[in-house]
Amino acid sequence: MNQSLRWKILAALLSSLIVLSTQFQIMVFGAVPFTLQTVAIQIGAFALPKPYGIISIILYLMLGLIGFPVFSKGGAGIGHFLGPTGGFLYGFLIATILIQIFRLQFLKSRFHLFLGIAIHTIVLFSFGEIHLSYVTGKDLYTVFTSIMLAFYPFAIIKCFISLFAVETLIKAILRKGMDPSLKSCYLNKAL
Repeated sequence: MNQSLRWKILAALLSSLIVLSTQFQIMVFGAVPFTLQTVAIQIGAFALPKPYGIISIILYLMLGLIGFPVFSKGGAGIGHFLGPTGGFLYGFLIATILIQIFRLQFLKSRFHLFLGIAIHTIVLFSFGEIHLSYVTGKDLYTVFTSIMLAFYPFAIIKCFISLFAVETLIKAILRKGMDPSLKSCYLNKAL
């Protein structure tokens, strides 16, 4: 099978994983649902080579934009981009583009990978908080302290889950020899 086709299939499968991880949620303090969606997105951002991690996010966002119920609470359409969680949706894409640009640098050590996952989360939360502030008319401090602060302990836990999930997929990719750019990856030395 053609290598490009394998990556496209993997990107589509990761889009499906993002959809599934979005549907299992816990509402924390009202406006923003807690899901494992960021874990699925970070798997694509770090494990797939450029541009396939970005493609997995774009596919997910496009499915929701054209009406498939893939967003939180089974939502779809432009309203989700403009509503309270809209900043997280475009934050997913922006954070993933940033990570994909520097992906190989983040795969030099476990510390670098965890740092990259934390950066992805911070960029994502920043866009989410700014957009939520705009939509609700509340200042950033109020949004942070009254809504988002409750998410940060969960975000730290999800960073560790992402670390182990990304490492697991990269090990499988290395065993299959699918990504020659990973020869300097710290996990390659462990196999």
